[in-house]
Amino acid sequence: MQFVNDFQGHCRHAMSNILNKCYLLLVLCIFAFVAFAQEAEIMPQNNVLKPTLLRLADADFINIGKIMDREWRDFSFTLSNTQKRPLKVLKLRANCPCLDITEPVINKVLQPDEGFTGKARINATKLPLGEFHRLLIVEVENEELQLISLRGESVPMLEYEPAQTIELGSFAGVNVPWKRRFKIKSRFPEGRLQLHEPKASAHFDYKLSSLSAQEFELEISAKMPLPVGRLRQIIDIPCSGVENYGPVQVALFGRVTGWKLALANKVMQLNPQEADDKGRICGEVKLSLADEKARGLRMQRMLGRGSTQKKSTKNLPNMQPVSNEEEETDPLDSLETWKSISEELSIDLPEGCELQKNPQPDGVILKLSFTKELLAKRSVMTLMLKRNNKAMQRIVVQSVQ
Repeated sequence: MQFVNDFQGHCRHAMSNILNKCYLLLVLCIFAFVAFAQEAEIMPQNNVLKPTLLRLADADFINIGKIMDREWRDFSFTLSNTQKRPLKVLKLRANCPCLDITEPVINKVLQPDEGFTGKARINATKLPLGEFHRLLIVEVENEELQLISLRGESVPMLEYEPAQTIELGSFAGVNVPWKRRFKIKSRFPEGRLQLHEPKASAHFDYKLSSLSAQEFELEISAKMPLPVGRLRQIIDIPCSGVENYGPVQVALFGRVTGWKLALANKVMQLNPQEADDKGRICGEVKLSLADEKARGLRMQRMLGRGSTQKKSTKNLPNMQPVSNEEEETDPLDSLETWKSISEELSIDLPEGCELQKNPQPDGVILKLSFTKELLAKRSVMTLMLKRNNKAMQRIVVQSVQ
């Protein structure tokens, strides 16, 4: 009997495992079906999509033909009701930011064989080069979405050297000046396309030169210091001579790290009996690199100059790390750099306390002086060191006998 009970229990356990696996498989299948259905709603297929309720006049798809890589073009199309009953067309939308619908809200009832005209604009600056396939999506009341195919080819009219984008890598971006250059060659008939110098931005200056009737060079100069964080500078270069074309765009990408600074000593112990000739008690703290022990390796660590980056720099012409210039210059050995940093430092001082900032070739010495009365009232106090009015580190002041 015990054997039978054990066998039945084993069977129930096995059956439970099988049912759980079947349930999990069913859930995964439903999830995959929903994901596929959502994707199918907006993604074009290899074959031309033919709407079942509406049709284009004399075509299976909207043919844009060849469009220049920086061109924008207005186009229109007519869709007719193929049914023997009225259809209410609600909205018209697209599956790509390259398409802008002029009048997205339709709200029109179409009688059998009746049509409506839609208007849109295609912007080739948001298309990849080569052949493209996009969709216009028509919402019909109480019906499935109607997908209208749109096809064409984006043709390159410009050549960029080293590329349309330059990767700068990770760099400090404090005060080492650097420049980068783009060469742009036109495939238009000689002298037709004209480029114009962009306006300076908050962090970059631009200089455009004409090398020939077909070739231009844009020089980009960085203004120090750059804000810490991700750098994504897209430059619009105005152009003329070609209708509905432009602007030309190039871009810089990278990451600005800044210099990581720290106080060498955060606790200041003062003896009220050791006053200077003015009757004040003084102490010092030094602000310098956060890791001076590894000074020889700090550029490799902070600026990412490892073997992997060297390989990618060698293989990719648009990899032009700013860390190359910074490593050669080593600006933190400059007194001027620390003078600039010292101007950004501040402390909210209590009455009876004074601050003197003394820049050095390798840091900034912060000299604090206190009256005896202040130390007598407050034997322990905490002062906040700020940089550009942002809290940086605490300094603890202790009065000891």
